[in-house]
Parts: sequence; C-alpha cells; structure tokens
Amino acid sequence: MTQNLPEKSEKEMVYAMENGDEIRLTADMVRQFLVQGESAYVTASELMYFMHECKARRLNPFLRQCWLIKYSRTDPAQIVEAIHHKRSKARKAPDCNGWEKGLILLDKKGEIKKSKGLVLDGETVLGAYFIAKPGSWEIPYELEINLSGYIKKKKGGEVTSFWSKENQPSQIMKVVESQGLSALWGDTVGNTSIPEELPAPIDFTLDKNGMYETEPHELDTSEFDKLAMDRTDSPDPAFDKYLEEMAAAQEPKMSVDQFKIESTAQFEELWAHFENWRKDKPPAAGKSEPKPPTSVFDPWNEKVWRNLRKSGFP
Repeated sequence: MTQNLPEKSEKEMVYAMENGDEIRLTADMVRQFLVQGESAYVTASELMYFMHECKARRLNPFLRQCWLIKYSRTDPAQIVEAIHHKRSKARKAPDCNGWEKGLILLDKKGEIKKSKGLVLDGETVLGAYFIAKPGSWEIPYELEINLSGYIKKKKGGEVTSFWSKENQPSQIMKVVESQGLSALWGDTVGNTSIPEELPAPIDFTLDKNGMYETEPHELDTSEFDKLAMDRTDSPDPAFDKYLEEMAAAQEPKMSVDQFKIESTAQFEELWAHFENWRKDKPPAAGKSEPKPPTSVFDPWNEKVWRNLRKSGFP
C-alpha cells in the first residue's frame, strides 16, 4: 500500500526577543521577504550568516530592524541595521550615560565650529563628531569623520538623492553616531552597518512607513568597456551579440550591463570564451542563428571560473 508522506519542512531558526515574542526564520523566508536587491544572488552561507546574526543580536527583521542587501553576484551581501535600533540597544548598556553627536562646520569667517545640527547660510558641512563617556572612563571617547568620504555619486557623477546637499547634515550625523555606538558598545550594539555607511552608491529613499527603499541605480561599465576597446578599434557587433546571449543565459537572467560588471575581473577568460564562440558561429550568409554557448566553454559553469569569483561575507 502506498502512503502519501508529508513534505519535509525547511529547517527553522527559532529565537525569542527580549519582549518574549518568538521569531521564526528560514532561508527561503529570508530570500523571499528580507532581501533588498537581487535575492537570487544571495548564497546559502550568506542566508545562514544573516539568520545567526539576527538570533545573536535578537533582531526582528520583520520590523525592519535589519535586512540583507545584495545587488551583484560577485560582491558580498551586506547586513544593514536601522540606526534607531542601534540607539535602543546602546541605551541598555550598563555603563551608557548617553552621548553627543553633531556637525563640524566651516563658517563664513573660515573658522571651524561645531553644531548640534543647524547649518546657517554660508556655512559648509565638513563632517560630524561623536562624544560619549562610559561610566568608568575618566576621558571621554571622541570621534570625528569627514563628509567627503561618504557622499555617493551616480555613474554620471551627480550625487545620489540620498546624499543630496539638504540631506547631508542628517546623514553624516547618523554615520558618526553608528560608528561611535559600535566602537563603545559593540558587544551590545553589534557592528552591523546602517544604510548611510554602505560603500556602494545605492540610492535609498524612505517610504511612507519610514522604511528604506532603493531607487534604480545606474551601473558603471566603463572599466569593462575600456578593456573591450583595447581588443578592437571599433564596436564589434559579434561581441555585442555574444554579451546579450551570455547575459540571458545566466540564472537569474542578467542585463548586459550587469553581466559586464560581473565579468570585468575575469575579462581575459571571458574574451577567450568569446573567441571560441565566434569560431563556432555560422557564416554571415547562413540562415541559422549562432548556437548559444555550451557548458563546455561557459565560464559561469567552469570550475576555474567559479574559483575566481568572489562570494560570501568578508
């Protein structure tokens, strides 16, 4: 007699929040609902790392206390935490007596001054500062950072809306606050980043619920394009066709620009594969379309190619 056995459920990670709420996470749940960017690019190890970090820090990702970001197959995923949650955890540290943050400005007279956030006409934001004195410390901890190192720009050189001039004072203060809290109370607060600290020029906006959303961002393919132009003096239609086929063959499917960016580091291998592809291409007068690249030459399936590609957390 045949029995219908129940499907094996995915293993859950279960933990309790400080208020007693029970959180249940699975890898599939994280991939579907808690990733910003390209969820298909997130590796199993990155999913597991994220779940363990949530459990260790008692983070509730469903309340957007933290989330996972990944936009490239080759770059590592980033765990991002909301600044308000880092503040909440820092206040619970036994030796936390509060902290101070503010702006470092250049005033009209050319003198440097500090401000709690107000920027007057004619003043320039140079950076931000953080000061705190844990209970047993005799000397306060002080941190200062430059604004210029955090402003993100798009491919064309214009500043992202997230780092627009009017947003810069509040954004840079959140950056220095996050770094100061992690430096002093890392065991309690953790060392996760906030969106303002991310190195990539991802453009965030706040939705009506106060959650971060990403705006479409341009992809910089200039490095790849330069390498391609070094191989040929003029645009090569065959290479364009090859890139279209290769991008469409990826799982998940990529745009040509995405494929270019992820192939830049292995351009020599890619070009060798292209030359093999071109040799197998039928003559121009032929009626049949070129055959798509086979797995024998496909660099995405080659063991050596896989070993060259980066993945996982740093």
